[in-house]
Amino acid sequence: MKTAGYFILGLLLFSPFPAAGQEIAPEEPDLILPPRIIEVEELRVEQVDAFIPPDENLDLLPLVVDFPEAPDIILPEEAFILTIPGDMVGGGASIPGSSDFFSEITLGLGTQSRFLGDITLFMLGREPRTKLRFQHDGRDGFGNHASGTGYRTRKELFEGDVAFSPGIYDIDTGGLFSEEEFGLQGLPQDYSSLLHRRINGRVRLEAPLKERWTLGGSGNLIFSDVVLAGAVPLRGMEIDGNVSASLSLDTRFLRLSAVTGYRFLDWVGSEPPAHLLTGDIKAESRFPFPLDLTAQGGVSWIFGESAAFPFSLTAGAYLGGFAGIFLSGGYSRELLSYGDLLGRFFLTDFLNDAGSLVRPREEAGWFVDSEIRYEPSDRWKMNLQCTWRYADSFFDLGPVSERGLLSQSWYGGVPTSLLRLSGGVSFRLLDFLLLEVDTGGRLSGAETVFPLFDFSAALEAVDPEGVFGASAGFAFSRWEGENAPPVLPPLFSMEGFFKIGEGVSLILEIEDLFAAFSSTPAYGWGGYERPGFALVLKTQLSL
Repeated sequence: MKTAGYFILGLLLFSPFPAAGQEIAPEEPDLILPPRIIEVEELRVEQVDAFIPPDENLDLLPLVVDFPEAPDIILPEEAFILTIPGDMVGGGASIPGSSDFFSEITLGLGTQSRFLGDITLFMLGREPRTKLRFQHDGRDGFGNHASGTGYRTRKELFEGDVAFSPGIYDIDTGGLFSEEEFGLQGLPQDYSSLLHRRINGRVRLEAPLKERWTLGGSGNLIFSDVVLAGAVPLRGMEIDGNVSASLSLDTRFLRLSAVTGYRFLDWVGSEPPAHLLTGDIKAESRFPFPLDLTAQGGVSWIFGESAAFPFSLTAGAYLGGFAGIFLSGGYSRELLSYGDLLGRFFLTDFLNDAGSLVRPREEAGWFVDSEIRYEPSDRWKMNLQCTWRYADSFFDLGPVSERGLLSQSWYGGVPTSLLRLSGGVSFRLLDFLLLEVDTGGRLSGAETVFPLFDFSAALEAVDPEGVFGASAGFAFSRWEGENAPPVLPPLFSMEGFFKIGEGVSLILEIEDLFAAFSSTPAYGWGGYERPGFALVLKTQLSL
């Protein structure tokens, strides 16, 4: 195992510098072009930022994502666009009436009885355009423990997307099945593993009515399953469905949209279902100068209960083409579902004593998000972000329950604030060498689900011809609070690849290298042991 680490370090230290090449400029052609062939309206992209815990906690730590509030997320209403494999980019457009088939395949074996596979199939050209993906990643017996003793993880994924455009309409539909299991390492005597299962189906339709009017509609249905496996298993299920309709008007300097939606949440075998009705009006500016303004407001009403009036204001200014300032704020209200919570807080006990899911509370409060981006050249860029929340109610993590999982904790009635600052720098040291550094910290607020401090750095070197390359990553984080995990040692991982032929590459990964030199295992949330040192060898094919 040490030899593999030295091999990757060698790749980092002795990667060849790119040779200087002589460029021969072509003679200037005697062509006279019209002053303007086509005018493209300026495209604006609003960044959606997420704060994700470092990789060192992904297997054991509940995944926490600080998403922007729903009113701030701007998604393009274009037809579904399939992603073409990286090696196929620039390979030419599809021929009308023909079908182009591509595939990306990754197979891997490693220590800890690790086996993984990821297969993605693309069908482009003749409609319908399709994409299918199969994924499996399982390990059993990590941290010097034998297989079958509960020290295991498993992830399965199957998803498909179909998009087509009959006439002037755009239709996008798809489905997903995912299953994630975590072995409980013998800590709770009555249960062996925790299983989360999710089934999702969706459809979206967009149709232009007249020159400036567009009609849209969408539907989504999600089944979420939670199972505590054991001699007497516990199981809870949730059904989450929603439909929405929108009408948009495009003018020269403004886009106006009216959106209405209905949502149904049912916790099977538990409390009565919840019915949510929403209505929003949204205005987006389209100025011919670099300034974006967006205003959105509406009503959110839970049948038979209460109504709220969320709103948001967003502004973005672009300075000289190399800098930008963005600011948004308002009031948000979200009716949480376990389909969302299970992905963010994996090792949390959401089941009651009867083995069913109970209704989660709402998250509501004020928010302000700001960001500064600075990109003076192609060689380096930086960003600084500040997030403030003043919540009336929010979700947090409690102490470990008798089932060996983290209990739920809800704060309500007494507003609580959160202030977080984060930033990052990306710097290309040489043409083939890239350095990225990100850090962040919680300046105020006692929430357990946000780290007090986190830091990560990555160094990547790639041969100019793309034949071989290597990377190394370092990550460290610290939580604070009564139920927070202990201070974990930093996570250091490495990866190297070598392209042995057209569309065929070998990849070697080293995970948690520091754990190979420590005789004491690292424990994370709930007292569960971290997987530790591992080697993985992959083969990647692009056909």
